[in-house]
Amino acid sequence: MSAAHIADLSRFVTASPSSFHAAAEVARRLGVAGFTQQAEDAPFAIEPGGGYVLRDGAIVGEVAGGDTGTVIDAFREVEAGGGSLQRALA
Repeated sequence: MSAAHIADLSRFVTASPSSFHAAAEVARRLGVAGFTQQAEDAPFAIEPGGGYVLRDGAIVGEVAGGDTGTVIDAFREVEAGGGSLQRALA
């Protein structure tokens, strides 16, 4: 793991003392990566760049078409270092 990944993981852990904080931090990072927050009670609008639904300490994201390499890179940044989310998207 590179020094940059370790530093990013440290920032993520510091910003995430609970599942609620972790989900909020993931949502923030997805927003920076171009994802759009969707209303939980509305039909899911599939838009370029992807979307996500945030509820309490949980977050679910989606991606439709486009350059999945860019999306996977965004999730790698969100996850900060190679866990199950990366493998699920690969």
